Amino acid sequence: MTIHHVDGNRVARSNHADCAGQVRGIQNHHMDGNGWADIAYTYLTCVHGYVFEGRGPGQRTSANGTDPGNQNWYALCGLVGGVAGNYDPATAQLIDAFQWAISTLRSTGGAASAINRHMDHKATACPGQLSAYVLNGSLNPGGGGTNPPPWPGVYFRYPPITAHASVNTWQQQQRNRGWTIGVDGQYGPESKSV
Repeated sequence: MTIHHVDGNRVARSNHADCAGQVRGIQNHHMDGNGWADIAYTYLTCVHGYVFEGRGPGQRTSANGTDPGNQNWYALCGLVGGVAGNYDPATAQLIDAFQWAISTLRSTGGAASAINRHMDHKATACPGQLSAYVLNGSLNPGGGGTNPPPWPGVYFRYPPITAHASVNTWQQQQRNRGWTIGVDGQYGPESKSV
């Protein structure tokens, strides 16, 4: 997925009722002004946490600036803008909307696991302040951000044999999935072979 923002100063709408009109305005500009078949983006997200379908999954984009970029990457646009030091806020709802859109595209198949920025395809300042969210992993569903949670478990090693209650849980889960394995809480040769 390639992340974009709207060109211009402070473009986020304070009232969500205005966001659909903003999307239609972008679509009209892309179709009437640029002569494209439709809006350039796959999905658009607003600061209120809503996702608008643009071209939708499975469709080539027109937003990424290069033929390979448009052919091989979906385009997601946040309805935020600004220039250095004067950006619209990237709200928690906007981040959630990006995560939902990315997760949805991945679940439909054909979407790369990588998330990049418009500037990775073409010399541009886009996606503005959203660049930091791409780089620190915040837009990646289920994780990312600058402070990932600490590792909550233990490493199973053999040799030596790891004896731990978590091994017991893991062995039981493997057994529930159809593996023939003893459940003794010891990560020994039998567990290692699974």
